[in-house]
Amino acid sequence: MERGPSRPGRGTPVTARLHDLASLITVHDPAGSRRRLQEFRSLAVAQGSDSLLEDAVEVLKRRLGFVAAEEGAPAAVRRLRREIFEGIKSLAPAALGSYFPQGELEGMDLYAFDFSGADLRNVSFRGAFLVKANLTEANLDHADLSHCWMRNANFSGAILTGATLAEADWFNALHFTRQQLESADRGSLMQCPGSVNGMQAHIAAKYGFPMESWEQSIQEELRSTWRGYLAPGGLCSKIAGGKE
Repeated sequence: MERGPSRPGRGTPVTARLHDLASLITVHDPAGSRRRLQEFRSLAVAQGSDSLLEDAVEVLKRRLGFVAAEEGAPAAVRRLRREIFEGIKSLAPAALGSYFPQGELEGMDLYAFDFSGADLRNVSFRGAFLVKANLTEANLDHADLSHCWMRNANFSGAILTGATLAEADWFNALHFTRQQLESADRGSLMQCPGSVNGMQAHIAAKYGFPMESWEQSIQEELRSTWRGYLAPGGLCSKIAGGKE
């Protein structure tokens, strides 16, 4: 379903109330924002019409963009972004990707967002921070993942037909398979560093702090992934032309 951006008005009392609730969702009041999000979702669902749900999604999309621009308190900002996004997912009557046709997710901090199972065909994530995002079983057919930050993002079972990964550190993401990456735009794949030490040096340069500063479980998850990708006949040699 192709959809262009819409601009919901405040023509009905319910829509006006949704706007009012969304305006009170702020990182400066996390507990109150969670209550308002729950009230927002309950109010939208109770109306039972797709047109109202479409309006509700557009209202939350705008709030997501507003919160994404907030500075300070990154942990609180990230949590609120995820909660707003979960609200969008729960209310969307159409394919999730159809609500982001104009690059609205480009460059956004999508840390630990849950996109699992979502239809994200043709969506542009260009320059987005996808660290620890869950893209399990997502449909990323012809999605733009160029210049994304992918450390510990989970791509298990994702569809990547025709997807662009230019300048994206795909080798720092989890659970890619040869079949997935062969179906993507092969010419867009970065060359893989030739060793675990090379991988670690790339991480330090790209992410700006040493790997040792992360949780041990995250380090081990990534090192295990690297060993698999770098093994003889692994993804780095077969897909990206990395050094043996």
